[in-house]
Amino acid sequence: MDFFKEAEQNFKSLAENSHLSHSYFFFGESQKEIFNFAKKLANFLEIGKFGDSSKLLQDLSVIGPNEKGSIGIDEIRNLQKFLYYRPAVAKRKTVIITGAEKLTSEAQSAILKIVEEPPKQSLIILIGQNPENLLPTVSSRFQKIYFPPSPRLRRASPHPEKSEKEKKESNGDDQTEKLNEIIAKLAKDVKKNHLVLKEALNRLSLMKRFNLNKKLQVRLVESLLKNAKK
Repeated sequence: MDFFKEAEQNFKSLAENSHLSHSYFFFGESQKEIFNFAKKLANFLEIGKFGDSSKLLQDLSVIGPNEKGSIGIDEIRNLQKFLYYRPAVAKRKTVIITGAEKLTSEAQSAILKIVEEPPKQSLIILIGQNPENLLPTVSSRFQKIYFPPSPRLRRASPHPEKSEKEKKESNGDDQTEKLNEIIAKLAKDVKKNHLVLKEALNRLSLMKRFNLNKKLQVRLVESLLKNAKK
């Protein structure tokens, strides 16, 4: 089953049975996909439909980095006021913060105070690349969910033989997919695997930005994982 579909079913079940946590950190490469998923969850909490909203949701507030590329304490204070009002129609007042790594230390401290004693009917979702980029005291307060990229649609090649360039690119995609699978397994227990997970996420980021030997990067992560198990 597609991960996003499975996550949808899980979150719908949690919401319907009043088992949602007050705070989540959704992380992974596909920030746009993750953000869309978070909005669909907010839509489900307000109108009972897990999908794109056709109207402005009353009990949802979304913020991200400002023109300076950061999220400051004033934005968090405004969110705090928003959360402490009762929901108008939804089961939860939902806050989505994109680019979570851009939270200033003061803003993170303000969030920490909120999640330590969260309003009863509140839901805070942080979206970012890597929870390790937050202060440990803040990161530990959020339930972490890793979202792997959606499967790519692969077009069949009109020629039976691939060029050397196509073979290289195909192998690179396989290695990226392999590393994503490792990250997904590590993310099931972030607390236990946080050191290897941090390195795996860093390697994945480097693979996307630079022309590195992807097979070597995966082997390095596998070696770290092997040593961690000893």
